[in-house]
Amino acid sequence: MKKYILSAALLIGLGAAASPAAAECMRGPFSVDMAADRLDVRVQEIAHKTGCAMSVDPDLLRGKRAPRLRGSYTTAQMLNLTLMNSGLASTWDTDHWTIVRHGGDAARVSPRQEHEQAITDLRNRFARTDARIETARRSRAITPARASALHRQVAKTRASMAALTRRQGFVSRAELVTYQNTLGTIDIELDRRGVNRSYGDDGIPTTRTN
Repeated sequence: MKKYILSAALLIGLGAAASPAAAECMRGPFSVDMAADRLDVRVQEIAHKTGCAMSVDPDLLRGKRAPRLRGSYTTAQMLNLTLMNSGLASTWDTDHWTIVRHGGDAARVSPRQEHEQAITDLRNRFARTDARIETARRSRAITPARASALHRQVAKTRASMAALTRRQGFVSRAELVTYQNTLGTIDIELDRRGVNRSYGDDGIPTTRTN
């Protein structure tokens, strides 16, 4: 299988060292507004945005689409949402990201497990977003009225997901990304207000918001 490293600057063979690209690789978060596009275009866009090298067989990306992403995301979050339900997964491999099929050596997880994990991640993000809004209110980064409005937005999004789950038994990829984008928009606002937040371990360096 032929693989490539997509970096912020160039497309080179996997045989070339990935370390120079990794030296520029940033964890984020990044404020993004990426239109729905071909998956190969999206992966290159993420590489350019983050400075991270991406190892991937182009054939794996062919014919697949990526959803719109709007909000504030780490590199790992952008890749997870981009690859959701595509049959592919990403892993951090010492100095670059690798994109493989589900069930490959780098990612042994079924599409159902991926979907369940995406639901869990979103539920956790609801809680983190509410906590961050409260931190912003207490520090006076936002007014009490604005905090209440943002809490209502989170509650409305959470209720929408719960209602969909009851009605149809699942939440589609498009709906999950829409909910994540809603929370991402709130994160952008809080980022601009200087409100700190914490992330899971992405395995790559931390940087300030772009």
